[in-house]
This record gives sequence, structure tokens and C-alpha cells, in this order.
Amino acid sequence: MRVRIYEGVYIDMINLDTEVAGTLPVDPNVADFIDANSAGNAVIVVGNTHSLYTGFMDNIRLFTINNGLTDAWVQAIGGNAPASGADVIVCPPGVPSNIGCEGIDKVFYRGSPIIDLSSSGFFYDTSRFLTPKGVPLFKRNPIRVEFVYTLKSGLRQSDLCGGPHG
Repeated sequence: MRVRIYEGVYIDMINLDTEVAGTLPVDPNVADFIDANSAGNAVIVVGNTHSLYTGFMDNIRLFTINNGLTDAWVQAIGGNAPASGADVIVCPPGVPSNIGCEGIDKVFYRGSPIIDLSSSGFFYDTSRFLTPKGVPLFKRNPIRVEFVYTLKSGLRQSDLCGGPHG
């Protein structure tokens, strides 16, 4: 989905839920789709990747290496992803006390020649989704990423089809 956030400024939004039964948790076809359909565009990818950086066979780095995306969680923990094959950084049951644990739900992003896009915060919002008895509503921790952006001067995209000016 291409979202217009300002006249001549778009962000391609991709919501994914990868198959756990696949041979690779992050399907290379998604990275290929981004290359083919979002070349030069700002992109935000959100969803269940079924991948962990510590997973030996997980190819979660595909988005950062092939598509130039930044993982908001990795940025929030200091910019260095855990090593493949390292001990899993499991989130505790209930509400995590910090963002140091890794979940399979991810948010990746990149800017474009038109917009500087960056994450200003990564949060596990589990405490916002509790039953009246304080039990989390979901098996996994809901995540929230806050973004800031700056429009670059001079360059804009044309409307996708027509537009308000003819």
C-alpha cells in the first residue's frame, strides 16, 4: 500500500505475516518485491517475520542487506543485531521490563531521496493490552514504533493517478 503523507510524498507500507512452515522464515520474494516495486521509495515493513537474529537458519538480515532497511528494534538497542547462533534473548512472560528481549514481530524502514525517515522510539506496548485482571491479551508483545520525518527540499513525486490539480 502506498500512503500519501504529504503532497508528493509517499511511503510504501508492507504488512507481512510469513509462513512458519516455509524453509526460510523471511521469504526472499518479499525482498524481491520491495526491490521491484519500491525502488527509490521510502518503505515501512511491519509484521510477524517468524525470525530471530539469533536463529541459525533465520534470514532476517535479508531486509537490511538486500533492501537497505533499518530494524527499529536493532536501532533502539544500540544498532548492533545479536549474532546468528547466539543465545536467544527471550522476552519474559507478562509485560517486559525493557526492550532488550527480541520478538518475531518486527518493524523495518528506510527513507528516500524525498523524505528522511527515522525511528524515534521502539516500545513493547504489552501493558496497554491487558485484561481487567492484568493478563496480556496476546501471546506475543504488541510493538509500537514512533517515527519522525523531514521532507527534503525540491524533490517530490507526482500523484499516482491524476490528482487534485488536473
